[in-house]
Amino acid sequence: MLGQQLDSMAYHVLPGDSLSKIIKRYYGAVSSQRYQAIIKQIQLDNPKVTNPNHIKTNQLLIMIFHRNIVQHPANKIQRRC
Repeated sequence: MLGQQLDSMAYHVLPGDSLSKIIKRYYGAVSSQRYQAIIKQIQLDNPKVTNPNHIKTNQLLIMIFHRNIVQHPANKIQRRC
C-alpha cells in the first residue's frame, strides 16, 4: 500500500539564497517538471511569494515535503532467518 507522509518546516531565507538553491539543498537534483511542481507548491504554501525569482533575506518560507511511503500490512510481512 502506498501512502504519503507530510513533513514541514519553517525556513528563514539566508543572504544569497534563491528558491533554486533551497530546492537543491532540500530535494537534491530534480527534473525540470518536478522543479516546477515544487515551485508551485512553495507558492501555494507561501502566498507572499508572488515571484519565485525574488525572495528576500530573512523572509520566512513554509516548506512542506510530500514523501511517498510504502506501508506493509502486518499480516503480509514475512521474516526470513
